[in-house]
Amino acid sequence: CLVKGCSPVAHNAAGSTALHEAAQAGHVLVVEVILKSQADAALTVGAVEKTKSSTPLHLAAAQGHAEVIEMILAHGGSKDTLDADGNTPSAVAKSPEIADLFNQ
Repeated sequence: CLVKGCSPVAHNAAGSTALHEAAQAGHVLVVEVILKSQADAALTVGAVEKTKSSTPLHLAAAQGHAEVIEMILAHGGSKDTLDADGNTPSAVAKSPEIADLFNQ
């Protein structure tokens, strides 16, 4: 879709963007394409879902997708954004090793 000009910040009814979905599923190549296609990556990596206020980093952390987390952080993803429950991405990390990625 991005090749055809779709916006990487377009969202579904729940407020999820393509990056939310790719980050949650751990689709490294899709995440890479989305981040490289977006001139202002901050709009993409900082997008917040309407339902739980999760960023793509929250979703990747909760699922334990280390490579996705590293890519999003490298593109300006904020490790300090709080979700609807008041949690940072590191607080919802699947393991201590994943949480440590936010302290590097």
